[in-house]
Amino acid sequence: MATKVHMEALSPTMAEGQVVKWHKSEGDTVTQGELLAEIETDKATMELVARGDGVLRKILKLEGQTAPVGDVIAVIAAAGEDISALVGAAGGDGASAPASASAAKSKSDQQMEAPEAAPPAPSAPVAPAPVAVAGPAGPAAAAGGRLKASPLARRLAAEAGVELTGLQGSGPGGRIVKRDVEEAAHSAPAA
Repeated sequence: MATKVHMEALSPTMAEGQVVKWHKSEGDTVTQGELLAEIETDKATMELVARGDGVLRKILKLEGQTAPVGDVIAVIAAAGEDISALVGAAGGDGASAPASASAAKSKSDQQMEAPEAAPPAPSAPVAPAPVAVAGPAGPAAAAGGRLKASPLARRLAAEAGVELTGLQGSGPGGRIVKRDVEEAAHSAPAA
């Protein structure tokens, strides 16, 4: 019988997770308890293990993609078992992984670009602002001088050119989380 691989709540405050790395590929044999993937939560990168035996038949969320807790991200089943109903119910379109990955990357690249209504960019290339990840200057800095931000927030800030030291964290204990970086990136004036 097929086993759905769900995005598990790997931390108490986790609402969604991002697939950092798959340790198994489609077609690989999987045993219960074996490491399937690394998932980045709002706090850390955690290991996702298999909850059943069989063959990893379909990966529905590729590396770099996020999914809410509870969503099906892969299917484990016997080699000849029909999983089309499971894949269809989970939103899988049956497209090959590389095509889906390039489409997802293309979509995320478009989201990172300036909106179409923005004025034309200057002819000289403009480098994004440096990202400071430590220092007591920001409101999210702890008493010891360490900036409190989740790994996902740090990576998103680096990609978007958002300065973390100026952000007010909305996470536990004033920690900067994904939502804070996204809001700062959207509210920042166009270059």
